[in-house]
Amino acid sequence: MKILNIVAWVLVVVLGVAAGTAGFLVKKQSDRANGLQDALAQVATAVGVEEADAAAPLANKLEIVQAAIEHAQQELAATKAGLSAAQTEATEAKAQVATLTQAAQEQSAKLDSLAQEVAAKDEAMAAAQAAAAKAQEDADAALAQAGKEKAALEKDLARAQKKLAEEKARLEAELAAVQSNEESDLETVDFPLAGAEELPPVVAAPVAQPADEACPEDVSPAEFAASRILGQSPMLSLLRYNPEDQTLYVKLLDGQTLTYQDVPEGVYAAFVADPDKLDMNFRFKIQGIYKSLPPDSVVIRKYWKWQRKHRYPQGDVRVIDPPEKKVTPAPAEEADATVAD
Repeated sequence: MKILNIVAWVLVVVLGVAAGTAGFLVKKQSDRANGLQDALAQVATAVGVEEADAAAPLANKLEIVQAAIEHAQQELAATKAGLSAAQTEATEAKAQVATLTQAAQEQSAKLDSLAQEVAAKDEAMAAAQAAAAKAQEDADAALAQAGKEKAALEKDLARAQKKLAEEKARLEAELAAVQSNEESDLETVDFPLAGAEELPPVVAAPVAQPADEACPEDVSPAEFAASRILGQSPMLSLLRYNPEDQTLYVKLLDGQTLTYQDVPEGVYAAFVADPDKLDMNFRFKIQGIYKSLPPDSVVIRKYWKWQRKHRYPQGDVRVIDPPEKKVTPAPAEEADATVAD
């Protein structure tokens, strides 16, 4: 009996434990179902599915959520494909940007090269302009030099023509002198006439010495009055010098005149500075050295023939001094016109 009681109590305990366990399991299952429902609700909310009827079976809700998840997966795949396409486009765009950047760099390099070429051309143009300006200056200088050379050649030509005229005059004078000498020689030769007596030789009458106060025809009374006696000479009678054209006028005792050209003023000053050596200075420093009109070789030769014939003594040598140079005074400084208040 006791054993049955014990077994009964054991069964009761086992049944109680089983009942408790079953209740616990049921409660746990219910909590799990509620948790699944909450999780399903959260998933539905996450996938954007409106909350289903609470009384709907869980399987239906799961199907709806699964369909939403599949739809979201499809959209995600589409988005992923779009992102992949966009990434591909971005890669292509990046490649194009790199290509454009490289092209821009090449274009920039070309522009730099063109800028350098333009700068080089500008420098070359500036150098060419400078060379052209220098060539123009050289051309102007050459033209000016050519003008000077032309003027010098014209001057030389004029001098040559003048010398030619002087030489022509000298030759004509020498020819005339030779002719006159031949005529004079013929006059001095006695040609005896048949049946005629010889005539006595003709003696030339002595020539009177001109008075010192007589004014020559080629000198104005004012110049003669301003002249002074420099000394005495057996050849010279009058001297006159013009510093403007450097001409020296010389008159001999027989009346012949000589005009020497291009005689420096210093030479004339040294010539008249020593009156005791007028003839020597004239012969060695002027005669035959400077050109004269007419040629002094002819005139001097004729003079000595005249001197041997007339035995003319020494005479006074007058000199007409050149006018004194006018010294232009320096302009006076202008007075200050400002009047202090």
